Amino acid sequence: MPVNIEWVAHACFRVWRDGGPVVVMDPYTRSELQKFGLPKDTPSLEGDTVICSSLTDLAHGNPKLVEGAPRVIDALDIVEKGVRAEIDGSSVVAVGAAEHPEHTLHDPMDNALYSIKFDDLWVMHVGDLGYGLTADELAPFVGHCDVLLAITGDHNTIPLPALDFMIEHLKPRWIIPMHYFLPPFGEGMAPVGKFLDRRRSDPVVYPKTTTIRLPTEIPGSNGKPAIIVLEPSGYKLTTYR
Repeated sequence: MPVNIEWVAHACFRVWRDGGPVVVMDPYTRSELQKFGLPKDTPSLEGDTVICSSLTDLAHGNPKLVEGAPRVIDALDIVEKGVRAEIDGSSVVAVGAAEHPEHTLHDPMDNALYSIKFDDLWVMHVGDLGYGLTADELAPFVGHCDVLLAITGDHNTIPLPALDFMIEHLKPRWIIPMHYFLPPFGEGMAPVGKFLDRRRSDPVVYPKTTTIRLPTEIPGSNGKPAIIVLEPSGYKLTTYR
């Protein structure tokens, strides 16, 4: 059954299988992202369940962006408190991490990476990860990462060489970049082209839309992950890079 993945903006996505619950991942606070160029008239979202890598980070944890009274899951609670969370009948896989490498010395977990199964596809969100993880730390996601929602801004986030390691270790079939400079939003972050330049052997698709339905066959993959560059639904582009 097809799975729909919509990139809203920054690290926020809406994901759902046909006939299943709509899951909003890492919704942002408008006022926080307006500092970085997000337009003021960004819309609220519809969804049944909200999951956040951190409920203390205004850029990644604002359930109020979603209309109504959705169920809210703090992915870090799964790691720190042993909370068991299921979405659409499958347990959420989560691993604790930090936004900045230096935080690991005194605050080793201020957010979490997480993966959710939609029908037969595992969709993994890297949270607000700020450094590379080892193979042992990534072990819970082996076999649980068909789609990687990958931070590619290369500024106060996971360095691109470390992201390359994650990709080679987890072997996703599809990669959807997020959390990068795309005018008018994200000044100070790298554009997605910096990531793409490192992945020249991977096929790249620009569907010129906000949403992709997976699975889909992309010509030229030959066992390599296909990179799908979506447009944000949360704001109108001033340019496209």
